Amino acid sequence: MRTKYNREPARLVAAFDAAGKEDSECVVVAGFISSNRDWNSFNAPWLDRLKKDGLDYFHMVDFAQSRKQFASGWKDDEERRRLLYGDLLDIIKSHVYRQFASVIEIGTFDTLSNENKKEYSLNAYTLAGRSCAADVRKWQVQERFQPPTGYAFEDGDDGSA
Repeated sequence: MRTKYNREPARLVAAFDAAGKEDSECVVVAGFISSNRDWNSFNAPWLDRLKKDGLDYFHMVDFAQSRKQFASGWKDDEERRRLLYGDLLDIIKSHVYRQFASVIEIGTFDTLSNENKKEYSLNAYTLAGRSCAADVRKWQVQERFQPPTGYAFEDGDDGSA
């Protein structure tokens, strides 16, 4: 029997990133869904806004803790911090349709048997990612949206390999 593959380009793309590690209290995978067109138009205003403050990228953990790019001139300048954060949130809100997130509490995850983890290729990251993908699909059914949908997970997240 031949399998027919859908070669139609994805109409929507869900993009996810992770926080936390298997040796911390929890692992979080979160992201947004949007159209290819809106994702393509997201990049320019995002990079322009970062450039306005001389930033190369935005990592929330560095911003929150005033580390790396945010080590100098950011910690005690609450107005500057609020302006950047608000502008970036506005860019996100104007380009995405919905957000999704999953939190895996490591203590609870560790109650799963090693056999189940191995059989289903599970770690906290993959479980959180699969949960987000399931939530995307539930949303699509609710909204009567038909796939194809693309999924992108940040390369290099702990547990992604």
